[in-house]
Amino acid sequence: MYLEHRQSLYRSLSEAIPDDYYTVEIGKAPVVREGKALTVVTYGMRYKGEKVVAELGIDAEIID
Repeated sequence: MYLEHRQSLYRSLSEAIPDDYYTVEIGKAPVVREGKALTVVTYGMRYKGEKVVAELGIDAEIID
């Protein structure tokens, strides 16, 4: 499933952006939350994923 809500996604939060070019190696993405029931992979919607997992009470791993 793919979900992208532009208004909510692009205007709700902001973080520092590195000045230099950067990449994230495959297998090195940050694990935001440990879990055993399922894995949620987020791309720019980390906070939404955390909120949904917490609201549903799912033991889910979140990778951003």
